[in-house]
Amino acid sequence: MGNELNRVFAWLAGVFVVFLIVAAAFVLTAKRDDPPLLQAFINGVVLTVDKDDSKQEALLIEQDSILAVGTTQEIVDLIQQHPDRGEVIVHDLAGKAVVPGFIDAHSHFPGSGVYEFALDLNAPPIGAIKNIQQIQEQLRSRIQSMEEVGWVFGLGYDDSQMSDNRHPFRQELDAVSSSIPIFLLHISGHMGVANSKAFEMLGIDSSTVAPEGGEYQKTDDGQLTGLILETAVFDFLNASTDYSITDTLRIVRRASAEYLQQGVTSVQNGAADQRYITGLNLASRFDVVPQRVVVWPVHEALPINEVVEARRDPGDYYQIGAVKIIADGSIQGYTGYLREPYHKPVPGKPKSYRGKAVIESSQLVDLVSEYFAVKQPLAIHGNGDASIDEILHAVEVGLDRHPWEDHRTVLIHAQMAQADQLEKMRDLGVTPSFFSAHTYYWGDRHWQTFMGPQRARRMSPANSARRLGIPFSIHLDTPVVPMNSMRLMWTAVERKSAQGRSIGRAERLTREQALRAMTMGPAFQIFKDESLGSIEVGKKADLVILDQDPTNRSNQILETQVLETFVGGLSVFRKNEE
Repeated sequence: MGNELNRVFAWLAGVFVVFLIVAAAFVLTAKRDDPPLLQAFINGVVLTVDKDDSKQEALLIEQDSILAVGTTQEIVDLIQQHPDRGEVIVHDLAGKAVVPGFIDAHSHFPGSGVYEFALDLNAPPIGAIKNIQQIQEQLRSRIQSMEEVGWVFGLGYDDSQMSDNRHPFRQELDAVSSSIPIFLLHISGHMGVANSKAFEMLGIDSSTVAPEGGEYQKTDDGQLTGLILETAVFDFLNASTDYSITDTLRIVRRASAEYLQQGVTSVQNGAADQRYITGLNLASRFDVVPQRVVVWPVHEALPINEVVEARRDPGDYYQIGAVKIIADGSIQGYTGYLREPYHKPVPGKPKSYRGKAVIESSQLVDLVSEYFAVKQPLAIHGNGDASIDEILHAVEVGLDRHPWEDHRTVLIHAQMAQADQLEKMRDLGVTPSFFSAHTYYWGDRHWQTFMGPQRARRMSPANSARRLGIPFSIHLDTPVVPMNSMRLMWTAVERKSAQGRSIGRAERLTREQALRAMTMGPAFQIFKDESLGSIEVGKKADLVILDQDPTNRSNQILETQVLETFVGGLSVFRKNEE
């Protein structure tokens, strides 16, 4: 079950074709450009994110590295004292802010690019779909505009955010079309719905046995409802997203541009299979993706000896990182594994239902031990507190069997982590990456339906982790929610829901702390804290110019705009060139 579910998550990285990258590399792109020899940034607010969170006025970079940081006068004097260094490009910031490049702590790059072709069915606050009738209207409009007959694929619908409070039925999609196959993927990525034609195209009927770990939901009299769960989703995804080489290139370029516009200088594929490992390596090598690329192979994507060898010599722009293991599902999909039952009974489940683990505890223990034996870092997905218990137990046993001081195991999402679990993370050296944006996008549903007020207040407990001295990061899990760097910072600082409800004020971060969780936090988790994550001498010149200082309390975080993004000293996005 775990392997098949990993394939579903891997798809969220984007429908990736290796031949596309090979063709694009040689036909449409050249090698990576060299940055200017010297560049100075003066008269600004430089948020260094050093150990003291100091603010400076200026910096000087030499090619791809930071040469000096200080006052404007100090940088000007340094330039004048060394005329032999050559001509200097001077950027007068005129009061604007410079921050370290944002590091994508966890997402499924380039998954957001699929909206180039997929029907956007997101509910508020992401999109505009409020009910099933509007989904039907969008589908009809798409079918009417289709030039060629083929699958209709929609992405992002959320039953928990629509007034119907349920998934569309097969018959409701049939009412749109009985001749064109339709498949809609849920926002969680764990489920979807299809019409009768889609089931027919795949040779599935009410008697078909779902793949292990999956389910074709049926009515009491044995008829397909249209809802497809977990591993059974993959066949529908594969059929409905069979994009051409040219279309896939557009998907990758769109995603890369979206991340650059948000100041993201290091992107991550947080669940990669062999195709994406190879494809992203080529995409990075030939500058299809100008950002630094971090790839987390899913478990079994590569043999252990190969992943260890691939990680041994990380490049500046591409690296194999942690191996990804998925321990449970999602809270909003009712598949997160909890210590206590969901706040409101889950339809079709007993009141005692607590979700479920994706992988058996004993198997998780053995897997962690196997990787720790060869010093291979891990990133383990765990949302529910029962799942987190099992993850921490596996890490504890693994370290007992194979002691390793600097393993930096990343606990992805850690959404419902409890106080005792955070203490154990500290003791074991586990570093969480919190999906802090849950407070905004699903905070109201957590409060009212999934977790109830008491547990909802503790979701994504970043400040508790900080108080314990635990290194951590925050992330967006794009394309689950849009890549928006200032929204991410704002959610960690304000912890307000879409309806304006305060979701656990005690877990709020300061602006400086949130910025650190987007830069130095993820740099630590990918073993790049000595070269990335802060503006300090000797580090790589990954920089973002903002129109204002987001740590200044008189400025609105959400109004802050990215003006320019530099990767290794090279300008790769400038707002006035959009």
